[in-house]
Amino acid sequence: MNLTRIYARIQPLVEFIFPVECESCGEPIKSNRVPYFCNACWQKIEPVRNPSCPGCGKPFKSTFALAFSPEHRCGDCRAHPFHFDGLVSPFRYEGALSLAIGLFKYGKKMALAPHLTSLVLPF
Repeated sequence: MNLTRIYARIQPLVEFIFPVECESCGEPIKSNRVPYFCNACWQKIEPVRNPSCPGCGKPFKSTFALAFSPEHRCGDCRAHPFHFDGLVSPFRYEGALSLAIGLFKYGKKMALAPHLTSLVLPF
């Protein structure tokens, strides 16, 4: 019997003794496909919907906001322009995603790599 099978058999006992909490909401994780996060928090990660600012990628709150921006840039980007043309982000950097990126980059939680990758390269 290999270690993966052994762990799969004892995992419920280990999680009962040492409960794992979601990094985003703090609730105990009962079943998850993404390490460190409950399924509910991970499912809240949504793609950026247009229209969004071509400078910072932040979505406009409404299409009405575009009427006040001839270059279609948000107020922050017009007041403090970046030293580059713009950026593109497929997701908003908030909630579980921002925590996951922080854990991956600074906490060296490499188990998150395939899950973060699957967000931008779905197969």
